[in-house]
Amino acid sequence: MPHADIDQALDVIAFQYQTNQTPPTLAFDTIDRSTRQGLATAPIWFTVGDAETLATQLVVTAVSGNTALVPNSNLVFGRSGIQRWLNITPAAGQWGSAPITVSVTDGQFTNSKTFNLSVERTNILAVVKSNNAVNLEITNSWVGNVAPGFYDQATWNSTVTGANITTLATNLDWAGIRIQNPGGLVTINGTNTLGIDVAGVDMSSATQDLIVNCPLEATAFGSWNIAASRSFTANNSISGYGGITVDGGGKFSLNSSNSFLGPLTVNAGTLLLPYPNAQSGTTLNNNAVLRVAHSSACDILSCHHFVLPVSALRLGPGAAAVSASGRWIAAHRGRRCCRLQSYRPGFYWTRVLSSASFRSWCGV
Repeated sequence: MPHADIDQALDVIAFQYQTNQTPPTLAFDTIDRSTRQGLATAPIWFTVGDAETLATQLVVTAVSGNTALVPNSNLVFGRSGIQRWLNITPAAGQWGSAPITVSVTDGQFTNSKTFNLSVERTNILAVVKSNNAVNLEITNSWVGNVAPGFYDQATWNSTVTGANITTLATNLDWAGIRIQNPGGLVTINGTNTLGIDVAGVDMSSATQDLIVNCPLEATAFGSWNIAASRSFTANNSISGYGGITVDGGGKFSLNSSNSFLGPLTVNAGTLLLPYPNAQSGTTLNNNAVLRVAHSSACDILSCHHFVLPVSALRLGPGAAAVSASGRWIAAHRGRRCCRLQSYRPGFYWTRVLSSASFRSWCGV
């Protein structure tokens, strides 16, 4: 019996030792976190501790709830003491969300925390216009019933079998617009603003023209490529902090007063300005042509001349519009000839054009 008493006492001691063990602590902020496609997070710092185990002996692990987006191998820890950090790298070409569970164990007890990681898409995908005239903000206006967003390029291709006249009835932001081979002219109407980002307007392989009657906003510096035989026409204002670079050799018509703050650079083709104004920071390069329809200007000034303020107009080598720069360019039309005048303080020049040359210069 004495041995039984001793064994019983040892059992009590062992039981008391086990029940006095405490789980490790895990101070980890479980707020939602986000990153962009292909971009690793900054180190996420946290602390661990345990009353009975040294911090260096605590083991931390992490598990992804969406391994296609975040493989477990892309969950990397740093440091080994009380303070630790976690770095997360999404899989290439993936976006979406994944729950991430972080755990710490002392070998007997485990403490876990879970947070959500969102990965924002940054690659630009085409969203194809359906063969209908449904408003552009409505999902069934698009193939797959998914309307384009900030990282999407709204695309008109052969799915549209004829001329397509649609309306924008709410403010939207797209990465850009692409016109490929629809069955006819594409026209976008409306009074709401359409934001155009880095993808700009791609008409490099277009077989049809594009007319935009709603206001536009240049939300980034983008390339607008207009094929040589095609034309882009904006009949409303363009605002925003972005800039526009025009390539491709086609016609780029701005038929309203514009206020976008970035430069307007025309590397090829024709810039048409039916109103007597020029966008601040306008540059013409590589034989690009500036044409101004004098008839609208005459209506504004109620006379047979107009003045085009181009304080920031820069004409590159070979630009066919005017051969010198100045504060103002004025075109005067008479019965037999016309004059182009350039004014700046203390200096001006005059160039006489034939009526035919003037009409060519003015684009009429």
